[in-house]
Amino acid sequence: MLSVKEEIKQRDIVDVEMFVADKKILLLLGKTPTEQLVIKPENTLGDRGAVNNDPQNLRYNLRNMKAVDPFMATKVISRREIDEIIAAAQRLIPLMDVGGESSKEYTEIIRALSNSGGQITWVKTAKFEEFKDLHSAVKKREGGDKSGVRAIAKALSDPGGLEKFGEILAVDAFNHNFDRFDLSDNPMGKNDQLKRLWNLGNVAVCLQNNVLRPIGFDTFADSSEYRDLTKNEAPNQDWWGYLLTDGNAQKRKSICKDVADDLETALGPRNRNTILRALGASDRRLPNDAAQRLAAGMDSGALKLKTKLLSMSSPEKRPPGLQARIVALGWAVLVRGRAQPAPPPGRPSRRPGS
Repeated sequence: MLSVKEEIKQRDIVDVEMFVADKKILLLLGKTPTEQLVIKPENTLGDRGAVNNDPQNLRYNLRNMKAVDPFMATKVISRREIDEIIAAAQRLIPLMDVGGESSKEYTEIIRALSNSGGQITWVKTAKFEEFKDLHSAVKKREGGDKSGVRAIAKALSDPGGLEKFGEILAVDAFNHNFDRFDLSDNPMGKNDQLKRLWNLGNVAVCLQNNVLRPIGFDTFADSSEYRDLTKNEAPNQDWWGYLLTDGNAQKRKSICKDVADDLETALGPRNRNTILRALGASDRRLPNDAAQRLAAGMDSGALKLKTKLLSMSSPEKRPPGLQARIVALGWAVLVRGRAQPAPPPGRPSRRPGS
């Protein structure tokens, strides 16, 4: 069957669709309505760039997000799985009108998958039900349809919504992912109205346990200088991961204030009638404590990520660069060359090794 956990086999694929054509995102349909996989390309520099093991870096990156968002069960696809998808598309072409639109779509899918290599790594994830992103919602709002911004605002405002988005921000900071918000000291938004929000399309919600909740997809900034985890050295001071230290709590609160303001700006004001305004009804879409809830989420997200990373000990799961970052954040100390959980404040650590 088609599943994120199972290897993709041609025999399990009933159809292949171009899900988002301009981004070459595919949808695989299986034998039952629940068997649907989204296949997405990620830019990895491979042997033509400075980082030769980007596919593996991508795996670590995706795993970090899963520490706070279990719905981000995303896995890198093997070359064998790609060949199985190509074979399925080739099998389907004769069933279509030769030269017709469907036939052309399968041909384009085969071309996209065949061009995979060092520069492109494909990943698979379950299809997100009732997926809504802020970019599309804003476009619809501009056309008079406010259903998308209302749904996103409600998902964020509901109990746990802004907190989960804050957890996603915490992992973005650790991954140095600038393809959602700019968390730097000198931020730049997508336009003059936004302080830090850079990619509205990566602010999204989907159905999770029958409730719309934020989703932490698109976690990998392919041009980030901090994506390489092979080097056993602490990151420079401009690495966003340092935001997660206890000493940067105030800075996190300031960033969350900017993020809340940007979300409010992008969502747009609610249109209140004269009577409601006279009664003091707010035209805000998010609650007044949005920034505080985001900051609380960043705190809990940092703790969840720390717990997950410290639970791993093998070099395969915790490479030198990842170990160095855990130590740089004060989450661990080196003991005979291996990272061990740091003792609580005020308690002496065991003699560190190198």
